[in-house]
Amino acid sequence: RDLAPEEGTWDIIPINAAHAGATPLPELRGKSISDIFLLIMDLSVMEACKSELGWDFTFDGCKITLSEVYECFALDLYLRQGRFAPRLRGGHDVLPGVWKEHVVPTFPGCMGYRRFRRIRNSFYLTPTVAKGILSERFRSFVRVGEFITMDEKQKGFRGQSHCIKKVLSKKNDPVGHWTTQACVQLHETSLPYIIGLFPFDHCKKIGDPSITMFSIWTWLLDVIKVDTIPHTPIFCTDSLYLDNASRTMLLERGIPFHCSAKTDRFSIISIHMKAKVKEMDTWCCMYNTTTKEVATYVWSSEKGVGKKLLVTSSLRKSSNAAHPIRTPPGWTEYKDMFSSCDKYNKKIGHYNWPYRPSCWQAHLADMYLTHVVLNTIHIYRECRHAVSDQLHDTSLLRQLAIELYGRAKKNEFHW
Repeated sequence: RDLAPEEGTWDIIPINAAHAGATPLPELRGKSISDIFLLIMDLSVMEACKSELGWDFTFDGCKITLSEVYECFALDLYLRQGRFAPRLRGGHDVLPGVWKEHVVPTFPGCMGYRRFRRIRNSFYLTPTVAKGILSERFRSFVRVGEFITMDEKQKGFRGQSHCIKKVLSKKNDPVGHWTTQACVQLHETSLPYIIGLFPFDHCKKIGDPSITMFSIWTWLLDVIKVDTIPHTPIFCTDSLYLDNASRTMLLERGIPFHCSAKTDRFSIISIHMKAKVKEMDTWCCMYNTTTKEVATYVWSSEKGVGKKLLVTSSLRKSSNAAHPIRTPPGWTEYKDMFSSCDKYNKKIGHYNWPYRPSCWQAHLADMYLTHVVLNTIHIYRECRHAVSDQLHDTSLLRQLAIELYGRAKKNEFHW
């Protein structure tokens, strides 16, 4: 039925301030930045990559050790400082020159450039590993807070690939590789942290080519182990992820959601609501008396918003006073929750591999390793209660590379 503003004020289910944000496990306090990286990229992740790739090779007659793989990761992280050189110069890869000018003087005694490229091009994070064991490692280090957001990152790629996705609405990268992200906001610093990655790999060899919204929701609930956590968070997504199949499943399991939605998926109510909203900066609501859901349709003058539909099971009547006419029910809370993923994706570009990728697999692997790096830095800052201190994020990236290189050279790691 229609829900008139004068019927009362509707607000989000109250958030408990004691655990509004996600918190890292106590044992992470006091850990070095390389400790945190190695806890994420532990032996289980490395063995999963090795098994997935069928990886067991030699270089110049010698078997590659696990310490050499971590050394390769350390040098990779160091080279992500984009200040060294532009991506391309005259159509040629500039990496060999950067290696000679910056890597060799900083890491005397490091592996040679050919060995580095051979290891980096043959041992990498795959979509299956990212979706499985790596997401489990991400999730295992935090207690989730009051909400989880789900968005996507499309990283532009125009080469040959089994996994290309075309999304014309993505103005910056309409063609490229797509990865769904599940994100939480850390409690002390409000920094975003990714707890799961669902690659749209579309390759029969490494994933299911028929990805449904239901399968993504099922994966997410499995990753966070929703049935075992003491309180169920609110799930907030953009319009791609909510359809009737996933909505029905969430309602049946009693999982609260607060999602933007495509009007063509909920045409029974959206046609009715569109007819009522005829002017900009107006809105209307409907209330489902059976499921207690609220649907809000808004036509906003705000840039990048326009006409939007919100479907939520997380709004409750908080008072009998009329709802503020300029504040559509649920939209302020939606924008606040959803901003965590936006913040994360705006920072990703600072940590991507800034040189020519060798192949599409390397391009995908770079996306996953970038998430590992950014998660490491954000957890490290959270454990230090420091949003910004004397160390800039780029300095932390350099510190991580140097610490990891030192540990690899001590031969601390073994298959």
